[in-house]
Amino acid sequence: MDTDQSEDACIYHEEDEEFYLDLQKSESEQYIFVVSGTKVTQFVLYLSAINPAGEMKLLSPKIEGEDYSATHRGAHFFFTRRSDDIFNSELLVAPVDNPSALSVLLSHRPRFVFCG
Repeated sequence: MDTDQSEDACIYHEEDEEFYLDLQKSESEQYIFVVSGTKVTQFVLYLSAINPAGEMKLLSPKIEGEDYSATHRGAHFFFTRRSDDIFNSELLVAPVDNPSALSVLLSHRPRFVFCG
């Protein structure tokens, strides 16, 4: 569009200077993800792509030392989570209508080491 940048709406402002921001669209193209993170911590917020003027909501918890990534398919959000204790990641799922109800689909397996 040919509008001045000063007319743009701010959908999220990260106040912590240590965090970077990344903007992603879900594979389903139904959600916009704002990823905020540092070298050791990453969390995800989401917004409906159909209603981008709506409310930005927290999708994954902001826990120091945990790294989350997210995607969407059907009626669920899917996450990977990593930390010092979960170094091979684990796969989690949560219903769109209750994202805080995380369930582990594939748990971390410490005996497997990625050598890529």
